[in-house]
Amino acid sequence: MLTAPAFADPTYTTFTVPGERHFEVVGLNDSGVVLGSYGTKGGRVHGFVRSTDGTIAKFDPEGASTTYPMAINAGADVVGNFLTDGRVLHAFLRKADGTITTLDPPGVDGAIATAINAAGAIAGETLWGDHAFLRDPGGSFTMFDVPGAWETAPSGINAGNEIAGYYYDNDDALAHGFVRTADGTISTFDAASGMNTLPIAINAEGTVIGYYETPNRYYFTGFIRFSNGSIKTPGCRHSWAQAINAAGTVAGGCNDTDLLFIRTP
Repeated sequence: MLTAPAFADPTYTTFTVPGERHFEVVGLNDSGVVLGSYGTKGGRVHGFVRSTDGTIAKFDPEGASTTYPMAINAGADVVGNFLTDGRVLHAFLRKADGTITTLDPPGVDGAIATAINAAGAIAGETLWGDHAFLRDPGGSFTMFDVPGAWETAPSGINAGNEIAGYYYDNDDALAHGFVRTADGTISTFDAASGMNTLPIAINAEGTVIGYYETPNRYYFTGFIRFSNGSIKTPGCRHSWAQAINAAGTVAGGCNDTDLLFIRTP
């Protein structure tokens, strides 16, 4: 008689940010280091990193009135954005040792950093979205745009420096998806005709996940775009694909059924 394999009960570790009441998790790396944010009076937001031993380090870049952490990599380096009292948004890199550097590309007054890979390559866009950028681990910037776009917005970068994101052009008012390979080649795609296509992440194999939505945001549907260009959806109308690992396993959920899902290749 066959028996089901035994699985250990999951362990939950609860925590708070000392002295604060309003906080949320933004990211988690493979080692279990947590990235998050917390709010204080006056609507200001600040960042924190929780180490695997439970130690919490609060942080703000110098001159920040509000801090928006965005992503954390395997080495616990963090990227995000901060707002000054002058209402200018700047990108930042916080190294695992706590050192914080402003990331604005040369000659640009404000930028947004959205993704970082394990090697420390960072993707983002200038403040008004008129150009996207790739910053290599040595600090050099490469600016790029989807041809004809008035906004190019990266949302994910993989180990091979492939970048996924969305863009807007003058042909319509819709968001369209793009993938930029390491050699600078850009491919564009729509997950569904007449919909906003909003990629979230890209894995090492070049598989992109995200969701598409109607222009009025009445409903949204998750998608998986494989490196050959084919697109699959979870099979329920109100759904999303939120995370993907190197093996191509995708996690997301379906609002129609109130269920979360894990899709294995």
